[in-house]
Order: sequence, then C-alpha cells, then structure tokens
Amino acid sequence: MKRGDVHEYAIGSRIVRAVVVSAEQYAPSRVAMAPVADLDPGGKAFGLAVPTTVADPVNGSVDVGRIRPADPNLIRSRLGRMSPVTMSRVSTALKDFLDLD
Repeated sequence: MKRGDVHEYAIGSRIVRAVVVSAEQYAPSRVAMAPVADLDPGGKAFGLAVPTTVADPVNGSVDVGRIRPADPNLIRSRLGRMSPVTMSRVSTALKDFLDLD
C-alpha cells in the first residue's frame, strides 16, 4: 500500500472510498487514510476537503479533517492512485490542518 492509493474501506456495513495519506514506510502496519466524500450539489468542496481532478480515479473531495488510522483487515479493493497534483494539495491541506511549517 502506498501513499496516494485509493481503496474501498469497510466501516460497519458501509463501504467508503479512502486515500492513504500516511508515509509509505509506515504502511501497511500503520496506515492513515482520509475519506473521499462526494462534492456538494453545487460542485464545491467543503471544510478541509481537497477536490479531486479529472486525472484521479474517483470524483469528490479528500477530507483531510477526518484522517483516521485504518485497520488493514478492513481495506478492500484498490481503486487506483491519486494524481501528483491532488496529493500535493492534500499535503498542503494536511500541513494547514495540523499547523505544521
């Protein structure tokens, strides 16, 4: 599993899309993921969300305000890999969210 990979992730009976945001040297034993939410009806991202681009395997917004450790046993099929542009924006958003320099 690598940073930027998008997977289906089981949360109870629901399956959500999530992107790996943790550094590759910690995966798969300590994976941190951020959910990919749908855009609002107006097509805009919300809160601490980074909108995906047409180059990404899924449409929506990566919600960096909801990063969570993931149970590797609940990670399902791989949907693809986020584009370098989106992952750069995710990194910037995470730095802002965590108040890092």
